[in-house]
Amino acid sequence: NQTFTANQTGKYWVNVYKDRCMISDTIQITESDLELDLGNDTIFCHNTFIHLDAKNIGSTYTWSDGSANQTFTANQTGQYWVNVYKDRCMISDSIQITESDLELDLGNDTIFCHNTFIHLDAKNIGSTYTWSDGSANQTFTANQTGKYWVNVYKDRCMISDSIQITESDLELDLGNDTTFCEGLSLMLNAHNTGAAYLWSTNQASQTINVNQTGNYWVRVSKDGCYITDTIDIIVSPLPRAAQIISASLGLCSFGFEIQNPTHVEQYIWDFGDQFRDSSGQSVEHAYRENKHYLVKAIISNACGMKEFQTAVNCSGLDEKNILRLYPNPAQTEITLRINSYEEFFSKITITNSLGQQIYLEDTNLISIANINIGQFSNGVYNVTILTNKGNTYTQKFVKAE
Repeated sequence: NQTFTANQTGKYWVNVYKDRCMISDTIQITESDLELDLGNDTIFCHNTFIHLDAKNIGSTYTWSDGSANQTFTANQTGQYWVNVYKDRCMISDSIQITESDLELDLGNDTIFCHNTFIHLDAKNIGSTYTWSDGSANQTFTANQTGKYWVNVYKDRCMISDSIQITESDLELDLGNDTTFCEGLSLMLNAHNTGAAYLWSTNQASQTINVNQTGNYWVRVSKDGCYITDTIDIIVSPLPRAAQIISASLGLCSFGFEIQNPTHVEQYIWDFGDQFRDSSGQSVEHAYRENKHYLVKAIISNACGMKEFQTAVNCSGLDEKNILRLYPNPAQTEITLRINSYEEFFSKITITNSLGQQIYLEDTNLISIANINIGQFSNGVYNVTILTNKGNTYTQKFVKAE
């Protein structure tokens, strides 16, 4: 044929004949050595790039952005192509480059509250994870102060982040339940300077002063955390009463009483004649000397004391009245008093109307005696006392139901 198609490297010749003439020619045909492979479609990591090389040194290049270098740097998702020209030949290739979709943000450094935790999530489902403690889950629970980090791996890419987690420094202790006396106060301190405070009293200061019985609580807030504490306060009251009232019980004998006492633990009576009594709210006392007396009563408890006073007058005492007996008549008990500061009972004898002795007691120098007569028969009896001075005094009384 007049024409020939050559598609392989080689030496080609042809002879041409006409009018008994022949002419020949040869040609060496060589296939272009252009080869181009930008590689498979690929993914590049965040903040990195892909280096593309069209190779074929000495060629002419046209990249998809119009640049003409042998190499190209791709740092964005996209389709990249290049045409390579040499010896009247052109070869092309393209590649799809995609930036990795890895994104990681553990959040800002933060504070977690006492007895709680922080839940950290590295997201990026389908990735591989390495946390600062070596665990490999997508999530992590942090419940201690520290710096936590994670590496996330996917498609030959790795991304990291870290977070500083600090446990709240809130601490609160109002102290043990407390008791103190009326008139005093107690300062409660919630500490934690710079925090916000709310007390059960609606006060908003760091400290409050309390002087009443009650249950007090405070809520302390700081950095999104809060803590509470309570304390029971008991204020013990001071002893109180209205006054002393007195009533005559007979010749120089008086009954005394503290009116309307509250919160009293002890009574101390001072009758103004060197005698004292601490038997209780109501007392009786017989004086042995004609005189004006100032009677004092002190009421007290663990928190304090208070004194009350009243005045009585003893008059009409004589030698005949040295021995007092009351009540008379009596049913179950008689009381004997000796109205002398120098004489005391030494022996007490009781006889009936027939002179028979039915009661005898040797006493230990006392000035007052209470004798049970409940078993005595009704009738008239004589009481005789012998004193330490050797004196004898006798009085009659009637036992009657």
